[in-house]
Amino acid sequence: MGAVGTSAAAQDTTTSENHAKDRQPDPLAEVLAAREPRTHLPTPAEAMDAYAAAASWLRGWDDPDGFATPAAAVRVSIYERGRLVGEASELAEHAGPDGPLAVAAAGAMARARRVVLPRGGAIGDELMAELAADLTLSLELAGPFTPLSVVELLNPAAEIQPGLTGIAARAQGQWAFVFPSELAASGTAPGVKLAAMAASLLGEPTLGVELLTDLAQHRGVSFYRFEVVHVAGVGVGVGVGVGVGAEGSPVFLTRGNRIVEQNEVTTASLVRFAAGMVGHIAATRIGGDAGLGLMGTINGARGNADPAVAAPMQQALVALALVRLAQTQKMPAATRDRARSLALAIVKDLARVEPGEFAPAEDGVAAAVLWVVLTELGTTEAPELRELLETCESMLAAHAAAVPVERQGTVSDAVLVWALAERAAQTGRDREFAERELRSLVRQVPRGGMVGLMPWIGWAELALAGDEGPIPSAVVLREARDVIWTHQLTLRDTGAAERDLRGGIVFTAGGLSLPTWNTARPVAFLATMLGDPRLTTAQEMPGEVGRLIDAMRFLQQLRAGEAVCAFSPRPELVRGGIRAAVWDPRQPPEATALTLLAVVELLDSLDTLEETARTRAGGASPGGAEGP
Repeated sequence: MGAVGTSAAAQDTTTSENHAKDRQPDPLAEVLAAREPRTHLPTPAEAMDAYAAAASWLRGWDDPDGFATPAAAVRVSIYERGRLVGEASELAEHAGPDGPLAVAAAGAMARARRVVLPRGGAIGDELMAELAADLTLSLELAGPFTPLSVVELLNPAAEIQPGLTGIAARAQGQWAFVFPSELAASGTAPGVKLAAMAASLLGEPTLGVELLTDLAQHRGVSFYRFEVVHVAGVGVGVGVGVGVGAEGSPVFLTRGNRIVEQNEVTTASLVRFAAGMVGHIAATRIGGDAGLGLMGTINGARGNADPAVAAPMQQALVALALVRLAQTQKMPAATRDRARSLALAIVKDLARVEPGEFAPAEDGVAAAVLWVVLTELGTTEAPELRELLETCESMLAAHAAAVPVERQGTVSDAVLVWALAERAAQTGRDREFAERELRSLVRQVPRGGMVGLMPWIGWAELALAGDEGPIPSAVVLREARDVIWTHQLTLRDTGAAERDLRGGIVFTAGGLSLPTWNTARPVAFLATMLGDPRLTTAQEMPGEVGRLIDAMRFLQQLRAGEAVCAFSPRPELVRGGIRAAVWDPRQPPEATALTLLAVVELLDSLDTLEETARTRAGGASPGGAEGP
């Protein structure tokens, strides 16, 4: 939990009459109002000055001295090659004349020394002065603590922005507070964490299950939220490079990451984005002779996987994305070859079922996806995969021959229909059945519900229509695209403070919904639509490109880049992977798979449009580009 302390000025207990009003009085604000300079959220210049001071203490391994900062609280974190080795938080009211920055820095440095040099002895300071060059500094500066109203206590998630807002509690003259980075790393809901903090302050663990409103009204607990400005040395530096030990230049972070700007999204950046995801997938493949395939969901903050092994469906989706990338002409040949080899290795691992391992054949939907993967890969160079392909074929054939059942309109239904459509298009088998299943699924999906079944239902339509045939549900697909774009966040929606969410797609009309990696699901098909003149006219193209660029900006924001890797104990494992959300360090395999598919589809559509433009201009159509 965050820092806990006492303050004589905070001894007044909050009565129940205070909480009868919509908003609690703010005793902290009254105390700070009497201080000079008044507490406020530090400006960028003030934050950089604070960082420079803390960095000078760390680099020289000097005792921190007094430094004036307007921050209400400060958190200093020190990382050694992505491993958190020292951390300390301090409230301005408790810091004394040295100020919260110096006190927090001293605490973090003391902890770092104990971790890095547990037996440093008398020469420890001299050694730490040398080792400090490999330490990364992170500084979070808090603005004023704002009391949570009764309404906000009933639903704290409404006001506590994930990864941006810190929380605090006060009881019996003591404070507890948690910075946004701590809250995000814990994965704990704000309301749960606030109750736990109150229970700890009161010394009664069982109170952690009580309602926040009851704790406020009957136990005298006051609850707060606060904003922060975050500066860390994760910019481009010198030496061995950020994420592997060297301190970089200080940069401002939002939810622990650098903001990806819209003008950074180019064809070249998309190629690098895709290549980075391939590297991440390669890093998460379980080595040795185990034949287990890929790790499960990676937790970047902890550097581990839970579960240890990905499910067959997750691995099949990753293999599909790699196979599709291997066919993308805008990607460099070396990356295409690597993707194909990695896909082949994954399906070979799946084909080899160890005792106790969940077999792909036990998951009919995973087997359906694997049929497409194996067919596109071919089994001539891997005879051991023929048995797996035959198993997948038998399952699809049995499904087509079975008594028809009513579909529930689930994502699994859509994936299965897509695989049947691909099978019908490539082999001609059970085409009537595939068309009937697709039409049935489209009919039963309510208006607007098509979005939840993308990209699969859209790809199934195109597989059966072929390159030039009519698309029966073209109107429905276009309407679904319009619905999706109305739910895309713009800068007007996010404001400057949360512009890291720009381009993401929210899937509910509720005000609490925020975009996650699921943005990749519909965007993967919208990227396909861009390159199909039956679904996107020339007049619509500029607008579609602009919206897709925004969507790709958001997906790149989810990528674990160097700033994220600097705070992970396993940077080589998380680098390039797609996080569940901008505030969530977990990396589900399907998040990376669907994002990679979305990028590949956009690159393919751009390639198609460029080739069409060359043809119309009368130019020759050259072969595939090798990329930058």
